[in-house]
Amino acid sequence: MPIRTRRTKPERDLASVISFPLYPSSIALQRVLTMPQIPLELTDCIIDFLHKDARALASCAIVCRAWTPAARFHLFRSIVLQDHTFTSSFQRLLRLSPDLGHYVRELTIAKFVTASDVSSASYRTSAR
Repeated sequence: MPIRTRRTKPERDLASVISFPLYPSSIALQRVLTMPQIPLELTDCIIDFLHKDARALASCAIVCRAWTPAARFHLFRSIVLQDHTFTSSFQRLLRLSPDLGHYVRELTIAKFVTASDVSSASYRTSAR
């Protein structure tokens, strides 16, 4: 018994099957990728609610250039220099982006205490 094969329609060119272009025009692409403009006053208000969440503020600063100043306002408002490592990294940051210094409103310099200072102080108090 012979094997029957199904007859198929003749192959058509892919371009004739697709009625829309494979690569949309730049205007159509812009319409798809652009978001509606949200007033900066509204985004500033939303970012103000995140003032205690440094991680969320850092994300906001990365997401949109227009959000960066509002996020930096909260991120760099109060700086505490706790140790030599933090101080030197903050100095490097200011050298790379000197404009960040304008956001600092409160600067606290903590006393740098080393382990040897603590052990010698506890030794002196117990020896008395």
